[in-house]
Amino acid sequence: MLSAMAYVDGMHREQSVQRTRDAMRRKAERGHVAGGAVYGYENRRVADHVERTINPIQADVIRRIFRDVATGDGFCRIAKRLNGEGIPSPTRAGWAISGVREMVMRDLYQGLQV
Repeated sequence: MLSAMAYVDGMHREQSVQRTRDAMRRKAERGHVAGGAVYGYENRRVADHVERTINPIQADVIRRIFRDVATGDGFCRIAKRLNGEGIPSPTRAGWAISGVREMVMRDLYQGLQV
């Protein structure tokens, strides 16, 4: 009996996961936010959904990171420079090499629809 109930519970979990994934995909296809906060953007409620709008100050930091990478600076040098200038980071704990690398590799910042 317990095995049968565990099997049914597992099926319900799988169905819930699939329904959630489908709902998030539909939101993303309509251009609505299907995730959390992203550095460089602000989430704004518009009627019954949330859309991303560009945060100009943070967007300038991201553009600067991409310019620095394009000129040949490494992630470590960029992170140290941002920390040295006191530029606020996404985590408020300071800029890390991995954080700079993740920004450069992020599809959203490269203009791809996520």
